[in-house]
Amino acid sequence: INPTDSFPNDELDVYAGYSLPSFAGVDTYLTFLAYFFPESGAEATYELTLGMSYDAGIVDLIGLVAYDFVVEGWNFQAGVSKGFAITDDLEIVLSAVIGGQNDYWSSNGFWNDVSVKAALPIALTDNATLEPYIGGLFALEAIDDFQDDIVHGGVSLSVSF
Repeated sequence: INPTDSFPNDELDVYAGYSLPSFAGVDTYLTFLAYFFPESGAEATYELTLGMSYDAGIVDLIGLVAYDFVVEGWNFQAGVSKGFAITDDLEIVLSAVIGGQNDYWSSNGFWNDVSVKAALPIALTDNATLEPYIGGLFALEAIDDFQDDIVHGGVSLSVSF
């Protein structure tokens, strides 16, 4: 929820994911993600994502490709991530990602945005993590007609089984 403007822009993301076997050092996962917009009443949307990460030493290389079933479009992301341990149960994770799209909420071009994020994942238990974060999104050609550059934040709770 962003109380600094009058646009109702809260978002609730609910997802289920499955880690696939690693291959040649590349970790992969499948995720089904549902986006809900409770305050604005906008239509929910649903994505299937194939994501991957690779420990390249100094940074992790990250990427994903996602298909949205409601807008019938593709989202692509590639970036880098680096975690710095503070304690056994706490780290700070910095990331930078560039995104592209094909009919994913826009048809103005391929390049969607550049985003940066600082997260503080806190291990609550062996299988539960609370993650407050702050990030910035910088709109590129595909979305700059309707998306301002923004600073955003939030909290996620992840539980694995």
